[in-house]
Amino acid sequence: MKKLYKFTYNFLTFFEFLVGLSAIVGGLGLIATFRLGIPIDWLPQSPFPTYLEPGIILVSVIGSTHFIASILLSKKDANAIQWTAIAGCTLLIWIFAEMHIVRQISWLQTIYFMFGLTSVSLSVVLLSIIIKLEKHRS
Repeated sequence: MKKLYKFTYNFLTFFEFLVGLSAIVGGLGLIATFRLGIPIDWLPQSPFPTYLEPGIILVSVIGSTHFIASILLSKKDANAIQWTAIAGCTLLIWIFAEMHIVRQISWLQTIYFMFGLTSVSLSVVLLSIIIKLEKHRS
């Protein structure tokens, strides 16, 4: 059980870093180019006139929560697993809102939705292992 915990914990630390990095790179790309190759005609139904605002949100919310989770995981902070679940939930909300607003579906949305599910699911796995280990010690 401890080996599974350690493997899952280490994988999640790296995974959260990569997701955070990709969100920040993608967000900065949107900020720098105002669209990053995404068709501008996806925006008429959205509250945003350009991709600048979504880029700022992508960096400041999605990227930062995943980086915070990764840093806390690497430091073995007591709140790391909760931050990982929060990061996963923010990513799920982001993708759901994006699909709802732009009324388009991309293969990237599917992948990042799966990334959000992975963060949340592995957080639950880690919490259940912790609970079982604590019961075993008692």
